[in-house]
Amino acid sequence: MFLPALLMAAALAPVLPLRAPDGKPAQFETAGRVTAVFFISTICPIGNDYNDRFSALYREYQARGVQLLFVNSNINEPAGMVAKHAKDVQFPFPVHKDEGAVVADVLAAESTPLVVILGRDGQVAYRGAVDDARNAARVTRHYTREALEAVLAGRAAPVAKTKSFGCVIKRPRKST
Repeated sequence: MFLPALLMAAALAPVLPLRAPDGKPAQFETAGRVTAVFFISTICPIGNDYNDRFSALYREYQARGVQLLFVNSNINEPAGMVAKHAKDVQFPFPVHKDEGAVVADVLAAESTPLVVILGRDGQVAYRGAVDDARNAARVTRHYTREALEAVLAGRAAPVAKTKSFGCVIKRPRKST
């Protein structure tokens, strides 16, 4: 999907429909606030190498008014498994289920870990990798941090799109 199509998709979905860890519906308004949607997995080894970075980003940017949503869209990872993983790794945030990969489809998320940052206008400001290295000691570019700093300051992200690396999101089969 091309970036203009992503921009249109985000504008058409000012509310992200998810399920809270307790299974209840949870909807998140994106208009008027900076929102970072992280697509994560319980079983992706690459994604799990990011668990500490996810927690650090959450602590830093949630305190600055950014809405950070951590989303599991994988059909092969039930809600109980997601909740147990979040507890086991001591995430300071809830991980929401994206039943039917609806949010993943709207934001064109294909893999985990992947982040989509929406500006206050609801438009995609950045889409891609959290940073440039699976090994935290080798990171030289902090794409998510750079994009959030720019968007919070009212500027365009220095890089609007990067290739993410990780595990494919397992979606439900679509009926034909």
